Amino acid sequence: MNAKASEGWAVIEVDEGVHVFPIGDKRRHIMSLECWCRPRLDKEDPVIVHNSMDGREFHERGKELLQ
Repeated sequence: MNAKASEGWAVIEVDEGVHVFPIGDKRRHIMSLECWCRPRLDKEDPVIVHNSMDGREFHERGKELLQ
């Protein structure tokens, strides 16, 4: 298992594939498409992208739109 942290998000490679998930979220994530956060499969990369409970992705996307 390889993990790399970057700006509040981590990338981890497990048998099922590559997962991107929030570091220090309010609830622990399961590295599976069965996770409580309803992760989505990005078929272009292919990466499983988890959603945060604290909503940080919405804040980060908002910053990107303002730049």
